[in-house]
Amino acid sequence: MMIKTWCAFLTILLMTGQNLRGQEALHKADSLFAIGQYMAAQELYTSQLSASRHFLPNALLKMAYIAELNGDFTQSLYYLTVLSKQAPSEAVYRKMEAIALKNRLSGYKFDDLGYLVLYLKKYGLWLSLFMIAVTGYVLFELFIKYKKNEHITFVPKAIVVLSLLGLIVLLNIESLYNEGIVSNNPTFLRERPSSASAVTGTVGKGNKVVVLTSRDHWKLVLLKGKLVYIKRDDLLLI
Repeated sequence: MMIKTWCAFLTILLMTGQNLRGQEALHKADSLFAIGQYMAAQELYTSQLSASRHFLPNALLKMAYIAELNGDFTQSLYYLTVLSKQAPSEAVYRKMEAIALKNRLSGYKFDDLGYLVLYLKKYGLWLSLFMIAVTGYVLFELFIKYKKNEHITFVPKAIVVLSLLGLIVLLNIESLYNEGIVSNNPTFLRERPSSASAVTGTVGKGNKVVVLTSRDHWKLVLLKGKLVYIKRDDLLLI
């Protein structure tokens, strides 16, 4: 029992030490960025993010800026897309759209659907809680009516069904709506998940696709309204 306790204590100390070193590295990277030492800052940001797999919004924004400054619009859009998932805002979407328009890329148009996705990301949790409260209240009322042998109309039943369907969508939207950015130029599009399958076209790096499912090392994606397969190695998955 004592050995387990000490092992747990040492694990906590190691994790704390790693967090402190990570914070120091990010602070140093911020300092380098502030004085215009962008390449040195980029190395620190990249190494820290690769080690921790935790993306800080402030670091992501700065890395996107550095990538754009270096002419790497694909990597800049990748960081901004990751940022849009963590801290969704119209400004980030507008910035991605501007870079995409400048480089003639698809998948970044901020239209009515973009607004819907934005608000679902920002307020999805609160909307889910509201729908749970409404559903719970209606179910409680239905239970009272059932106990009193009262007639239950269609409307409350429909509210419960629609609320449950809405909850299912909200709770699973992140897993159902995955995105990827084409990372190689050109990337072949295929009819089936096989290198022997016919090539239906090509797409340049930087274009964003909706990833629907996986099969071996292939991804079935939605690109400009068409379903095609792309190799996993040709995508930066968000």
